[in-house]
Amino acid sequence: MSATEHPEAIAETPAKPQPGPYGFLARVAALITAALGTVVAFVVAVPEANDYARASNLKHDALAAHDHKIVLVGGSNLAYGIDSPLIERITDCPVVNMGFNGFLGIRFMLAEVKPYLHNGDTVVIAFEHETYARPADGSADSLLVNTKTNPATLSALSQQQFINVALRYPYVAHQKLMRILGDATRDAGQALGLAQESDATLIRLRQIESLEGFNANGDLESHLDVDWPFPLQKKAICPPSS
Repeated sequence: MSATEHPEAIAETPAKPQPGPYGFLARVAALITAALGTVVAFVVAVPEANDYARASNLKHDALAAHDHKIVLVGGSNLAYGIDSPLIERITDCPVVNMGFNGFLGIRFMLAEVKPYLHNGDTVVIAFEHETYARPADGSADSLLVNTKTNPATLSALSQQQFINVALRYPYVAHQKLMRILGDATRDAGQALGLAQESDATLIRLRQIESLEGFNANGDLESHLDVDWPFPLQKKAICPPSS
């Protein structure tokens, strides 16, 4: 039996439609969306080197818990250097230490406490000296980590800060990947007895800068009475005289 005797036996293969310009653009957009989604998922899913940033939630909970209070606003100088329970005993007033990270910038540090303030509250602003030389909008990397850990602080971002934070996601994803690889290398070195002093210093610092190191007021206490076994960094406060 030949095909010419039964032409219906020959199945015609329909021509595959070629994507038009809009179809091509849709595929490119889908690829870009998938890539960006992967970057965002990596940044969100991979935890930070330590859980220090989670103290932002603790501090905001303390802000919301008191209608009449003393609020301390600043950077890590306050986180490390304030005894809030002592101030409470002297003033008989609840104290919330918002000192956290000077690289968050003046604009953010003021904006995040504003919604929690009431008539009669006392706000003590004590910025680090370097803060006055830094951009008021702060570091996008620090803001990204803070807002990722405590999404409620997104409302404290200006429109430009929000854009700056969004643009830093690829860089932060890259840094996290490099940190994971570095940690793996460091762990292998420790297992082989090849750990460097700088590695031990970093590990000890991560232990100090942790959520567990904060008290209920927001003071970091994990560094107190620590016998630091490594050389201290020397930092000039004033420029040398001529």
